Amino acid sequence: MCNQAHDFCLCTSDAQCNGAGLDIAGIKGGCNSGHCNPQSDCTGAQAVDSAGCSIVGPFCNSNIANQACPANTTCEMDQAECGGQNQCCWCTSDTGCPVSHACVNDTSKKQCTGTCSGTGTSYDGMHCQLVSPGIPLCTAQ
Repeated sequence: MCNQAHDFCLCTSDAQCNGAGLDIAGIKGGCNSGHCNPQSDCTGAQAVDSAGCSIVGPFCNSNIANQACPANTTCEMDQAECGGQNQCCWCTSDTGCPVSHACVNDTSKKQCTGTCSGTGTSYDGMHCQLVSPGIPLCTAQ
């Protein structure tokens, strides 16, 4: 399902999101695009990235109890993908992207500590490349 600008595909199930199955301090990873059928396929929280996947670990540096990022991710701030001043968990290697298996390094932050094979600017809120499997770009369809 493409978004209105026809530049990003929107998730239709939790399984397409790299943060699916994660629950960081009550913020559930997964899809929350409004395009799930059945709706039970999506359990994501409210803060979402450009693909409709929930941002995992908003405000992960705020010292709130149990705030943390999953293995192979780090807490970063990105106003475009995380939304406003939100912080989210970004991949530090391809293994931090369980669906697309491709982490895109942000050279200004240099957060990759392992292999990051993703390229370009098409990535989700965890900086995991939007590709198939997972969520491809609308232009690729």
